[in-house]
Amino acid sequence: MRSVHDFDSHSSSVTASEIDELSDRTQNLEQRIQSLNDSYETLKKREMELTEWRWVLREAGGFFDRARGQTDEIRQSLEENTTTPLCCKIRNMVSTATQVVKVDHSPS
Repeated sequence: MRSVHDFDSHSSSVTASEIDELSDRTQNLEQRIQSLNDSYETLKKREMELTEWRWVLREAGGFFDRARGQTDEIRQSLEENTTTPLCCKIRNMVSTATQVVKVDHSPS
């Protein structure tokens, strides 16, 4: 640390151009810090979004893994519950697709 006498000496006097240089450098560093802070916030937000998507994909994968061995039960539940509009629509789509496949594979 400098002593009080060092500031009184003419050899350590700071010129206006040096002060301007320091001021410019300080502004540049402040802008860089602000840019780094903004980048950090963006990265944290993206990390959170990716973590959420990873969870969604993991849960969806688990759902499909569990459903893989239960296709007969799923089809049966669609056939049993005929009152819901979605089930009716799916059943109609499956029925139509089955009829198209049968027509395409019928002997000519």
